Amino acid sequence: MPSRRRLRTALASAAVLACACARQTERPNVVLVTFDGLRQDHLSLAGYSRRTSPTIDALARQGLYFPQIVPTSCSTKASLTSLLTALDYSSHQLVGHNEILTHAHETLAERFAAAGYATFGAVASPHVAAKLGYDQGFDEYVDFARRSSRYVTADLVVAGAAAWLAARGSSPDPFFVYLHFEEPHPPWIHRSEWSATAPKNGRRFFGQGCTYIPAEDEVLRLPDATRRDLIARYDGSVRFGDRELGRLVASLRERGELRRTIVAVSTDHGIELVDRSTATHGFCPYDEVVRGFLVLFDGRRALAPRSAATGRQGRIFDIGPTLLALAGVENTGTGDGVDLLAELPLVPEVATVSCYGSEVARSARWKLIDFDFASAARWFPEHRRPFDWRDGPRLFDLATDPGETTDVGDLRPEERARLLAVLDRRRRILAAGRSDRRELPPSERDQNEIERLRALGYIE
Repeated sequence: MPSRRRLRTALASAAVLACACARQTERPNVVLVTFDGLRQDHLSLAGYSRRTSPTIDALARQGLYFPQIVPTSCSTKASLTSLLTALDYSSHQLVGHNEILTHAHETLAERFAAAGYATFGAVASPHVAAKLGYDQGFDEYVDFARRSSRYVTADLVVAGAAAWLAARGSSPDPFFVYLHFEEPHPPWIHRSEWSATAPKNGRRFFGQGCTYIPAEDEVLRLPDATRRDLIARYDGSVRFGDRELGRLVASLRERGELRRTIVAVSTDHGIELVDRSTATHGFCPYDEVVRGFLVLFDGRRALAPRSAATGRQGRIFDIGPTLLALAGVENTGTGDGVDLLAELPLVPEVATVSCYGSEVARSARWKLIDFDFASAARWFPEHRRPFDWRDGPRLFDLATDPGETTDVGDLRPEERARLLAVLDRRRRILAAGRSDRRELPPSERDQNEIERLRALGYIE
């Protein structure tokens, strides 16, 4: 017969294990959804005149809205890599279509999995395909690689998540789900309630089947009616993605899961909608592209308004650490991000962004864009030079000039020098490169992937 001391020890151990299991099952689910190319100023919650985002608006009303989340790049690949690894672009330096995310970089999914979470991902973008290493940490990862469609719509992504949730049954384990919608990145194939024209096949501005990025002189000749229609079709794509997000939220509610689920919604970058004479994102360092957002909803409780946190500028790679902290999961990674709700003093005043042919240093008030067209030559032919491109730094006062129209660098030389110093430090890191850089061999790229990249305008 065991001694009383041994019995007490066994009972204590069992109690500890029981408490640990209880804590695990009490942990919230986490759902992270990103849209591709969603401008925060086209959200109705940001004051946009059209009701483009009722689902996102509702989540924000019950949670928190961060209107200044800066992406690390004007590129989908680079910004999503930062989101999923909590690393700045200067730390991972992944931007090419075929570059591989190696196991040297721990992912957000791996951190949740290590904490006992079931993990699922469904992504519409070929930039974060499984064969490129982005399935790290996911129990199941759907990247639609074998789908012949050139554009994977949000309803397919949500259907994949719904099927996975249904297959879980009544499992008590918490889950982490990451979904990436291609909407509202062109081509815009959805009917828009604000557009009188239906989507058609053919090579035209952001037409279905093949995205066409117009040259500057073409954009300048666009009739006003065409400009308005392009924006209307973009807004219709935003609305479609928001509607599918609403279906996902409704499904969680019907399953009784929403009350213990954290939902986060964000974007990889914005897009220029012929604001300045371009219609793209990779080359545009202005705030239509490099000012993102974050909406946080916690079904367990109301998130008290934290004006200091939501009013401050954050970075896309801060989202992961913030979700880990909200879920009570220890952040064991070595990323660059911080918890936006509890570690606000650790968020640097200045965020940096890399675009094709320019670098950005942005604070809540000051923004410096340093143009270098020579570095963009391989991305953008000379005859397709976007907007009024003049090499060198330009400083903008976002408080008085949110449209970034007037260079005040000569009036504020000390501010220009300070932000240039930030970029110089970043460039030294980038110049050193990465020793573990790997690319997928061309022989391993399939035709579906190539067609999807072509339809999105990334390759000719």
